[in-house]
Amino acid sequence: MDIKEHLSALVEVWSWQRFAACRGLDSAVFYSPSGERGRAKLHRDRQAQEICAGCSVRFQCANFALRHGERHGVWGGMSENERCAILDAAHPSATPLDASVCGPEL
Repeated sequence: MDIKEHLSALVEVWSWQRFAACRGLDSAVFYSPSGERGRAKLHRDRQAQEICAGCSVRFQCANFALRHGERHGVWGGMSENERCAILDAAHPSATPLDASVCGPEL
């Protein structure tokens, strides 16, 4: 694959982002700061999900995160835990040592 083909493929993969409701917003709304837990995390996730709820590319965003194993942040209105639940259900053969397709971080 030459450079033009490679760049064209990248543009196609990311082109939906031009229409995202989150474009230009502070990424801190969508990604937890280190150590954030409990109610603070739930509140931030809900704020991000409200933004996503009205987004015209919400499904493309969620699909991208699921296909690429995005482990952090709210994507397409889905929290990290929601995406992990979907990925875990899609891979029921994970061993007890694996515990989760998403790994021990979540």
